[in-house]
Amino acid sequence: MKRVLTWTLALVLCIAVLGFASADGLQKDVLVLFTSDVHCGVDQNFTYVGLKAMKDAAMDAGNHVMLVDNGDAVQVEALGVLTKGLAVTELMNAVGYDVAIMGNHE
Repeated sequence: MKRVLTWTLALVLCIAVLGFASADGLQKDVLVLFTSDVHCGVDQNFTYVGLKAMKDAAMDAGNHVMLVDNGDAVQVEALGVLTKGLAVTELMNAVGYDVAIMGNHE
C-alpha cells in the first residue's frame, strides 16, 4: 500500500511540475512544502498560519509553490474528532494545499 501511495504522489508531483511549465519554460524554482502527521495539532509548533505565510512569501519571491500533506492530519484531537475532520480539512483548503494523501489513521 505504501508503494502505491509513494508512486501516486510521485506521479502527481510530476504532473504538477509539468503543469507549472509556461510559455517561457521552467525559469522559476518549484518549491514543495509538505506537512506530515499533524494529528489536528493546528495550534502547536509551526501552525498552519506560519505555513501559509511561508507559502505566500515563496510565491511573492517568484517561485512556483506546491503544498502537500503526507497524511494523518484529521484525527486524535477534539477538533478533528468532533467535526469528523471537516474543520481541519477546511483549514487546509484555506491554506491552499495542492495535494493531500490519506494516512494510516484516516
